[in-house]
Amino acid sequence: MKIGDTIRRWLEEEGFYVRELKDPKAEFNIEAKHANGLSVNVLKPKGPTEVVLVVSKLIPAGRIREAISVMSARELEWLKDELVLRILSMPEVLAYIDGKLRHIVIQVPVFLEELSKPKIIRGVYSVLKALNVATIVMKRATGGGVNE
Repeated sequence: MKIGDTIRRWLEEEGFYVRELKDPKAEFNIEAKHANGLSVNVLKPKGPTEVVLVVSKLIPAGRIREAISVMSARELEWLKDELVLRILSMPEVLAYIDGKLRHIVIQVPVFLEELSKPKIIRGVYSVLKALNVATIVMKRATGGGVNE
């Protein structure tokens, strides 16, 4: 059985709605949607990589996006620092936050030599938790809602 098929089965066993995405840059890319509506992707980049990535992107919308767009450089820097501190304090979680907070990419790498169902599922829940933390931090900082 292929790695992607095994991971898909693990996610289905945990109750996630899963679907395979076409991705020319990945050997496989599986979208896993949680009952709360949030989704993550589990993918293996093409090439000689020895890692599977659990990844998701948060795009501020509605009032949060509007509030961010009028923040001073100092306020924006504070918000980015707060997000980095909160997200990166979580074990194994990495984050990329673009300069103007247009999007936040959160990921957990799982090395193939350590690949197991508990590692993948823990990575999925770590990314989901980081998405929620980022959303709360942005709501508190801007007084808005996400994806409105």
